[in-house]
Amino acid sequence: MKIRQSTVASWIVLPAALTGLCSAQNPTPAPPPAPVGVLQTSSQGTITATHAGSTTPIALDPGDTVGINDTIETGPGSKASILFNDNTEFTLAEKTKLKIDDYVYDPNGTSNKAHYSFLQGVIQYVGGLLDKKDPVNIDTAYGSVGIRGTEFVAKSDGTPNNLEIDLISGAIALTPTGKSAGATTSAPVQIKVSASGLQVLPLTQDQYNSILAEMTPAVPTN
Repeated sequence: MKIRQSTVASWIVLPAALTGLCSAQNPTPAPPPAPVGVLQTSSQGTITATHAGSTTPIALDPGDTVGINDTIETGPGSKASILFNDNTEFTLAEKTKLKIDDYVYDPNGTSNKAHYSFLQGVIQYVGGLLDKKDPVNIDTAYGSVGIRGTEFVAKSDGTPNNLEIDLISGAIALTPTGKSAGATTSAPVQIKVSASGLQVLPLTQDQYNSILAEMTPAVPTN
């Protein structure tokens, strides 16, 4: 009887061991990040999100959510509008990449903040509830943009000496990489960074409207 009990016990343990082996070979995918925003609208072309730890972009459709550490990318001929939980809105023109580095918003909280990385392309930023009193920063190849009650369009090819910010309302503090602080600039102005340095130029509403119109991709013709 003892031999039979030992044999039965070994058969009980064996399936569990096999189950553990299968789990190791086929790990459960990490759950998607908690949603901090939603894709409101998109035009023709592809809109994707790449989650942290992954190299595989996932197609987004209107109504799909995005989370912390997602990298949002628009393909050629596409445009996307993302609305965050505090009503901050980003519009991404074609061939644009934006990463959500950090985001905390609680209407009753005291530790709200947002941090993004603008990697390349063209974005329009329209501030929501966060940037009225809480820290909001957007990193660029040139440096960090601190935001306060702001609306602007930014353009970059992802290199340090190619950045344009068309600031139509509010104020920003542009701090070059390696510096402790940058000057605060109030709207309406156009800030241009190139190999020859930084320029601050006047900006009219008509100019800004023309810049916004350029963000809409052309409709393909047959």
